[in-house]
Amino acid sequence: MTLTQFKYVLEIAKAGSVNQAANNLFVSQSVLSNSIKALENELGQKIFFRSTQGMQPTLFGENFIANITPIQMHMDQLNMLLNRVSDSPRVSLSIATTGFSQLNRVLASIIHNNTVYEARIETFETSFDEAIAMVANELVNLAFIRRWDCYYNSTNKRLRSLKVDYFPINSFPMGITIGAGNPLYYSDQNTITPEMLGDYPCIMYNYLESGPYRDIYDRLKLPLHTRIITNSRASMYELINDTPAYYFDAMIPSFISEQEKGAVHNNTYVPHRRTLLLEGCSIRTEYGWLMRKGRTRTDIEEECIDLVAQWLRT
Repeated sequence: MTLTQFKYVLEIAKAGSVNQAANNLFVSQSVLSNSIKALENELGQKIFFRSTQGMQPTLFGENFIANITPIQMHMDQLNMLLNRVSDSPRVSLSIATTGFSQLNRVLASIIHNNTVYEARIETFETSFDEAIAMVANELVNLAFIRRWDCYYNSTNKRLRSLKVDYFPINSFPMGITIGAGNPLYYSDQNTITPEMLGDYPCIMYNYLESGPYRDIYDRLKLPLHTRIITNSRASMYELINDTPAYYFDAMIPSFISEQEKGAVHNNTYVPHRRTLLLEGCSIRTEYGWLMRKGRTRTDIEEECIDLVAQWLRT
């Protein structure tokens, strides 16, 4: 087996399609298919099976992907290291996040406040489990994550096993976010029920379609008629404006007030969308940050943590 085959497997798992993965990797579909077939023959196990939802990992495939993901991450980090100039910056900040909408503003504040010009700031937007893995494998120094309290036991167990410390900041009730393309956007109510969502399409991150958190929609009692699967927060925001779709979110007061104002910051327009409180829902979203156990924080990391905490405690 080769590192190239690992890369192929991870891209198929991410894209959910051999054809799309081939396009993303700039290789032919036949080359990709033959490479995966050769790997499966070598392993004596199927990695993927074809379903109505595209290429899905088998049980063996899920375990295989979980094991090769940190290997690929290390290789990506090594390639970036080799491509950097020999004079490394004196200040470095590397962060994984599960989609903090305000993180860019936090980083902008750090850049304005930072008097050290030789700095390197790196961010990765990923899933909860991948963020933990990146911290555990020292691919990033910090991770800002959100998790649902109905999964506390399983997530705490994973954090302990990987020797990652978790520091909670604040928790919020669950809400439903909709854009101007949804009729409910114009409602006078500030709450919503699952029944009110009717046949509206749901936008969801791809890691929620399978894996340990795939039952979150059942727990929230949300309808799943038409699904729009994405791994891009930017795509999610664009779709919410152009369609009657919805996605579930946390009711963060500071962010909701910006939505209502249609705020403009640094010439960047915040699209009109509303987050309505999900009635009868006992599940809460908790935000916090991760660091590898025993590690000492730098000054720039402390500043980043403080700014994120200020936003989430507003």
